[in-house]
Amino acid sequence: MVNARLFCIILLSILILSMMPMTIYSQNSHNSIYKIDHELRNLIGKDEKVDVVIILKDLEYSDLLEIKLKEGPDAVRKVLKSYAYTTQNLVKQYIVSLGGKVLNSFWIINAIVARINVDKLIDIASLNIVDKIVPNYEVYIDEPVKDYDYKSSGKVWSWGINRTRAPEVWKMGYNGSGVRICIIDTGVDISHPALAGKMLTLDPSNPYYPGGWMAFDSAGNPMLMEPMDTYGHGTHVSGTALGGDGKDIIIGVAPGATLMHALALPYGSGTLAQTLAAIEWAADPFYLNPDTGEKIYTGLPAHVVSMSWGARNYYGAEYLEPIKHMLLMNIIPVAAIGNGGYGSHDNPGNIYGVFGIGASDENDQIASFSGGTIIYWPYIPPSWPFNDTYPSRYIKPDFAAPGVRILSSVPGGGYSALSGTSMATPHVAGIIALMLQATNWHVYGVPDVPEKFYEVLRETALDLGDPGKDPRYGWGIVDAYKAVCKVLELAKISGVKGYVYDEETGEAINLVNVYAYNDNGELVAYTKSNASGYYLLPLDPGTYTIVYNRFGYENYTITVDVVIHNGTITGYVTDKVTSNPIQNAEISILELGITVYTDSNGYYHISVPPGRYTVKASAPNYFSDTKSIIVGEQELVVLDFQLYHESMQAVLKIHVTEHFTGRPIANVNVSLRGTGKWALTNNNGTAVIEGIPPGTYTVLVSKPYFALRVYEVSLEPGEYFLEVDTTYKIAIMSQEPDQFGEDIRQALIAMGYPPYAIDILEPMVTGDLYKVIILNS
Repeated sequence: MVNARLFCIILLSILILSMMPMTIYSQNSHNSIYKIDHELRNLIGKDEKVDVVIILKDLEYSDLLEIKLKEGPDAVRKVLKSYAYTTQNLVKQYIVSLGGKVLNSFWIINAIVARINVDKLIDIASLNIVDKIVPNYEVYIDEPVKDYDYKSSGKVWSWGINRTRAPEVWKMGYNGSGVRICIIDTGVDISHPALAGKMLTLDPSNPYYPGGWMAFDSAGNPMLMEPMDTYGHGTHVSGTALGGDGKDIIIGVAPGATLMHALALPYGSGTLAQTLAAIEWAADPFYLNPDTGEKIYTGLPAHVVSMSWGARNYYGAEYLEPIKHMLLMNIIPVAAIGNGGYGSHDNPGNIYGVFGIGASDENDQIASFSGGTIIYWPYIPPSWPFNDTYPSRYIKPDFAAPGVRILSSVPGGGYSALSGTSMATPHVAGIIALMLQATNWHVYGVPDVPEKFYEVLRETALDLGDPGKDPRYGWGIVDAYKAVCKVLELAKISGVKGYVYDEETGEAINLVNVYAYNDNGELVAYTKSNASGYYLLPLDPGTYTIVYNRFGYENYTITVDVVIHNGTITGYVTDKVTSNPIQNAEISILELGITVYTDSNGYYHISVPPGRYTVKASAPNYFSDTKSIIVGEQELVVLDFQLYHESMQAVLKIHVTEHFTGRPIANVNVSLRGTGKWALTNNNGTAVIEGIPPGTYTVLVSKPYFALRVYEVSLEPGEYFLEVDTTYKIAIMSQEPDQFGEDIRQALIAMGYPPYAIDILEPMVTGDLYKVIILNS
C-alpha cells in the first residue's frame, strides 16, 4: 500500500511538470500584441508604469476533474497551488529583469500582479505561458438605494425573511449551523447586536479574528487590521445572510451560520486583484501572525461565497478561472446581477455556474433597477464543471430574491432599509446555508453540490414571469422551505453509508477514500470518511462496487445493491372543533394519484416510495386541508388533519376608501393569495368573500393606477372586517434617484401623501400603471 501511495505522488508530479512548456519563450511573437487588453495597448509608447494582472495558462480541465474525482476537492486546491508556484517562478524573474516589480500572485487563477513600464508588456506577452494581460481595473458594489432608517425599540423584522419562508425552515431545526458563509464586500461591523459572536475565529481573544476576517490592499496583499466596515454595505448584506437571532431580531435567513468576511471593496470599490485575493482567501483562508506577518492557513474554507458587486455589462474572462475552480472545490458562488435594469448584467454574476440574483419587491414584482438579459458569452471554455459544458447563449439572472426595502444591520448598531440586487444576493446565500445544514453534504464530501443545489432551487422557485427561465425572474423567486424539503428528499432517497474501522484495534479511521463504480466500471461518486469513520455516498438504485482506500491500509472492496424501500404515511382525521373522528374522509397523494379513506376511528395509512408529497384530506361538508411532507426509506410519518366544518366558515368583509377624500372606491379587486378566492368592491367600496376556511392569509387589494395594499390576516370562524385606504400611485423618475428622487419623495410625504403610493424609478422604466409621473432630469 505504501508503494501504491508513492506511485500516486510520482504520477501527480509528472502531471504538473508535463503541463509546463519546454520553454517559457515564444518562437513567434506575431500575435502577442493581442494578448494585451485594448486599454493597455492604447498606452504603449507613452513610457509610463501601469499595474497589470498577467494571466498565465491554466491546467487542463480534464486533469483537474480527474484529480477531483480521485482525490477530492482538497486535492484540487493543492494541485492548483503547486502548478501556480511552478509556472510563475520564471515569469516573475523575467518581469524583474525588465525593470518591473512583482506585487502579488494568485493560484485561484494562475496570475501575477505587477507594476511595469507599459512598453515592456509586449515582451511579457511573447511568453508562451502568458495567456492574457489586463489592467488591475476597478469593480464596484451594486450601489443600493436607501429607503429609510429604523430606530429599534424591541423587535426588528425584515419582510424578506418571511417571504423566503426561512422561519418555516428554522422550525424544522435548520438555521445554517455549521455552515460558513463568506461575504466579500466593504467590511463588517461585528460589534453590531445582530452580528455579534457570529464571525469565525480560532482565537476569541485575538482582535483580528483569525480565520474569519481578512482585508486586502489594491494589489491583493493581506493587511493586518481589525474588522471594520468602510462603507456600511458589507454590514447590511452580512446581516441579511445570517444576522439576528430568529426571535427578536429577524433580519438574516440563516442566523445560525458562521460569518467569514473579506474586505476587498473599501469605500464601495476595489480592484480586480483585491477581489481575486478575496475569492482565493475564501477557498483557502489564512490569518497573519501579528509579529512576523506569516500566513497561517486554517483549512476551513467557505461553503458559500456571496458577492454583491461586479463590473457592469462586462464579459471579462478574469473571473472564469476562479469560478471554475470554486465549483471544482464544491464552493457555491452567489453574485448580484446588478442594478442596471433590464438589458444589463454584472460580471461575475453573468458567468454560467454562478448563481446570479435579481431583486423582487413585497408584491413579488421584479424591481425596475434589477438587471437581466440574454448572455452571449464571447469565448467559450472548452470544458466546464457546471453541467459539463459552457453554453454560448443563456439567460441571467438565475433566480430572484427579496431586494426592495430590505431592513438589515448598519454600522453603529442601527438598521436601515436598502434596495438593490446587493440585498437580494445574501438571501440566496443564506438559503444555501440552510440546505447544506439539512443535508450535511459539505461534511461528507458529496460531489457536484453546486449543480445539485442549483437544480433544487430551480425546481422549487416560484415561477411568476414567462414560463421557464426569463430575464426578469430567472427561474423564479426562491423559496427556502420548498428548497430544504426538496433537498432532504434527495438526500434521503438512496445510497450507501456506514463506518470504517481498523480491523485490529477497532478504532474509527478518518480520511478513508470511498469510491463507487457502476456496472461499466465508471467512477460515479466519491467521498471520505470523517473523524468518526462515517461516510455517505448518495447513489441511484442499482449495483455498485465500493472501494475503500487509505495510506497504510490494504484496499477493501465490496459489491452492494442499492434499493429503495417504501415508507408509510399514517394519521387521523378529526373535527377541528369537537375532535370527533371523521369517517370516510378522503386522503389523496396528489403526486401519485393514490386515494384511501379513513375508518370509523378516522384512521388511515398509505405505503409510498421515499419522496416529497402533497397530501390532501377532504370530507363532505368540511373544508379540505392540504399539507406537504417528506417520507424517507422505511420511515413512519404521522400526519394528522383537523378539518373545519363548513358551518365554521370565515367571512372577510373589506371596505376600501380613497386616502384623501374618504370616498368609497368601486371595482377594486380583493383576493386571497394562493386560494383562488376574490371579489370586487361595489359602489359603496365593499367586497365580501365567503366560504373561507379559518387560517392565516395574505390579502391583496388592487386597482389599476392605485397603490397595491397587502395585509396579513388571521381569520377565525365568523366575520372579519378590514378597513383599507389607498390612493393613486405616483412615480418619480430621476437621473439621481438616491438624491433628488428621495428629496421629492420626502417632500410629497411632508405634504401628506402616503409613502406606500410613491415609487422612485430609473428614467423611462416603469413596468406599471401610474396616475402621475414626476420627471426630474
